[in-house]
Amino acid sequence: MLKPSSEFDTDSYRLSLLGRGFLKFELNSYLETELGVGIGELNGKDFLNDNWSTSILPADIKLILSPFMNKSSSPYVYAGLQLIRWKISDFPKSESPQITDNLGWD
Repeated sequence: MLKPSSEFDTDSYRLSLLGRGFLKFELNSYLETELGVGIGELNGKDFLNDNWSTSILPADIKLILSPFMNKSSSPYVYAGLQLIRWKISDFPKSESPQITDNLGWD
């Protein structure tokens, strides 16, 4: 589940979901890399209580370091990069105070 953060009222939340799949590759006994891709949709209501929605496609790569492993736990740290493609699929009817494109990459 996602919680959209927008210029509209925070009480205007509608159910928003994201699914993500990933592949993990072991480089050695302490180091792994992970490639992930997701698909989701952010939904909400605008100032006029009209629905809006934005489709999102996030993709990421992570490098995961697991320096200590035992039977009960395996702490790790990771660093990574993410790219997200978004497209407004249902524009809000009320005018936004912010200028926006209908699609883009971040």
